[in-house]
Amino acid sequence: MTLLKRNSHFLAIGIYMAIILAFFNVEIRTGRTLVAGDSLYVFHPWSDLPVAEQRYQNFDQILQFYPWRFFINEEIHLNSIPLWNPESFCGCPFIGNVQSQCFYPFVIPWIVLSVNASFLMSAICTMLLSCLGAYFLALRLGCSPFAAITAGMIYGFSGFTVLWVGYPCSAVSTWAPWTILCIENLRIRPHLLSALSLAAVTALHLLGGHPETSLYLLIFAAVYACLRLVTTRQSARKAFAALCIAGWAMGFLLAMISFLPFLEYSANSLVMETREEKTISDAFIPTICLFLTILPEAFGTPEHNGFFFPHLFSIHGLLTYGEIAAPYMGIWTLFLAGIGVVQTIRSRKILIPLAVCGILSSLCVYGFPGFSAFLERIPVINLGFHLRMVFILNLAGAILAGVGLDGLLTLSPKYRIWPIAAVIVWFISLTFSVNILSVTIEQRINELDRSAFWIHEIRLFFIFLTSGAALILVGAFPRLRRLQAALPLVIFLELMRFGYGYNASISPDRIAPPHPVIPILRSHQTPQRLLGIESAFFPNTSMSYDLQDVRGYDAITPGLFYHLAEAFDPSLSLLSNADNPAYMLFNQAPVNLLRLFSVRFLVYPPWRTLESIVPDSDPSMFPVPEKYPGMLATRIREFTDPLPRFYTCRNTRLFTDDQAELSHLTSLDFRPGHEITVRQPVRSDIVSTQEPFFSIVEEIDRVADRIDLHVETSHAAVLASSELFYPGWRAYVDGVPAEVIRCNHAFRGMELPPGEHRVRFVYEPVSYRLGMFVTGMAILAFVAARIALILPVSRSIRKRTVSGC
Repeated sequence: MTLLKRNSHFLAIGIYMAIILAFFNVEIRTGRTLVAGDSLYVFHPWSDLPVAEQRYQNFDQILQFYPWRFFINEEIHLNSIPLWNPESFCGCPFIGNVQSQCFYPFVIPWIVLSVNASFLMSAICTMLLSCLGAYFLALRLGCSPFAAITAGMIYGFSGFTVLWVGYPCSAVSTWAPWTILCIENLRIRPHLLSALSLAAVTALHLLGGHPETSLYLLIFAAVYACLRLVTTRQSARKAFAALCIAGWAMGFLLAMISFLPFLEYSANSLVMETREEKTISDAFIPTICLFLTILPEAFGTPEHNGFFFPHLFSIHGLLTYGEIAAPYMGIWTLFLAGIGVVQTIRSRKILIPLAVCGILSSLCVYGFPGFSAFLERIPVINLGFHLRMVFILNLAGAILAGVGLDGLLTLSPKYRIWPIAAVIVWFISLTFSVNILSVTIEQRINELDRSAFWIHEIRLFFIFLTSGAALILVGAFPRLRRLQAALPLVIFLELMRFGYGYNASISPDRIAPPHPVIPILRSHQTPQRLLGIESAFFPNTSMSYDLQDVRGYDAITPGLFYHLAEAFDPSLSLLSNADNPAYMLFNQAPVNLLRLFSVRFLVYPPWRTLESIVPDSDPSMFPVPEKYPGMLATRIREFTDPLPRFYTCRNTRLFTDDQAELSHLTSLDFRPGHEITVRQPVRSDIVSTQEPFFSIVEEIDRVADRIDLHVETSHAAVLASSELFYPGWRAYVDGVPAEVIRCNHAFRGMELPPGEHRVRFVYEPVSYRLGMFVTGMAILAFVAARIALILPVSRSIRKRTVSGC
């Protein structure tokens, strides 16, 4: 035991690395990419390709995170910071999209080296940091090294971490135990050095890429700190509270390089108004799913009918396997956590704040009666998706299980009968509950034949239940009591059985696979865009082929762009019937939409006709020749006369009201290219007359955040475009700054005098520059403070060492 105490840190790291490498052994041995890439093959035009496995609930990886990491890699190798994304939504901010994790230090290095390897390496980092954070926190809260290692394993391989390890929300939840550890250090020793540690951890989870989970983590930390403040000695309370606030404030300053662009993007997006349409009751796991903490696959595995159960659940009519199984911690984790709660009530007052936070998070996750009405009254919180609070429950359960394991192993002989009695009651109650629930659920989903699955699930349940019960029951015999130390092995096997193989992977050559449709779409080297109808050529997938799509797929949608698109297609929706516009799935595309958005190719599935998509179909649209047999699965129309991305116009019409402008743009009287709408008066010499007018607009150079044009015009005119109008874009005419104006509701333009000009548009957002300055100054202050605080400590250590000699 002494050797374990001395080397527990190295032992913990070794154990965690071993089980993590075993967990991802297939990807490590074969070089597969940790992405559910086969999910792409349910969409056109890839639906005629062979499929190895489909993980529908993980399709965000291939439809969002992979294209974004591919884009970051390209921009960095061009010595550019990816500020602007020109390949979605007719352009949109990229750094404002925090899910891209542009500045997260545990993702960016791997993206630079290899996009495919980055998913596996960042997942390993996430799981290792989660395990170590819970381990160090358990040690700080009084667990033995053996129990702390067990607690770290439970948190690192609990439902939330495993199921969402490839998502930004897991990159945030990783820092939950580290945050609580910093708060504990501050309580024990209120010192600026501990506050700086809290600042660093806060900055890391803010840069992790999921603001909503970061908000939950901050609320969790604040509640925990307030509860700990009550138990802190009177003389240290003010210092403890002040240093906590200072640490959080410093963390926000360190993350401003990402946080300010995100706030700007949110203010110019649709995210808040769509969230306000939801109700808090849409964000809970039904309480019937409580038993999923011990039977995680009761509704099916990711591979076997485990995706949609709209008849049983309702969050927009669906819940994914990952959402309902995320609270999973295992049978014996819950049992040990129960012992930990008893230990906490009796003698471990230090753990009461964590237990309270775990209870509150469970109320949020499962939506217990009355609690939803309470949350609806809290601003900002009432807009959240509270299933993600489950990581707090996982952390509390892991630490309490560590405490319970210590209590079980150190129980005096006269009290051994109590855990034995508890196991018997536990065994009988769980057996009864599972049998009752199995009948109930079979009745709820009687249209599905799940009997064989239930037999398999319950058989595994009893294997783990009886093996753990046997280990605890041997505690009645003093000579066999050491066998109880094998209980963590049962927990480990149970967790591995749940999580192993869940995270799908794919051979790198199957990601963004070569397809005959792609050369067709790239055959015309023009800057015009494509538009997919319904699920054809799903949004963002074009980024991997260097094709530019009108649509996009992101949690944040540019507000101006969406309202213009919705005016042309009121049925714009998420998949089939939901109010989240992030997926941007068009059902129809009038000719004026195609012209305004500079669309050259229309891609649509075989069950749709051109007349149903383009009601006023244009004779200049003709079918692309079928060059391969699989072309029957996807139809492509080429629009031979699209508007260029930049063009000049003298006929302007001023609007001051959004609805009036949108009504005019969607009317049959509006002729794109011959007329533009503006939101501010233009110079007086820009007046359409009958005298001849000519202009030439040539694109000289284009990168993500800069466009250079050569423009020659006989008269003063407005240079209009199909590029999104957004704060931060600057215009220069012959090197002289010019004002960027908003035209055609959502696009940018500028006024031009007659003559030949060199025009440049550059994206130089104030939010990024200010954020970079604040973050830079905060880093300098952080480093200076660390050096100033560490030097006196090192000097005092040297003095004590010399005096001791």
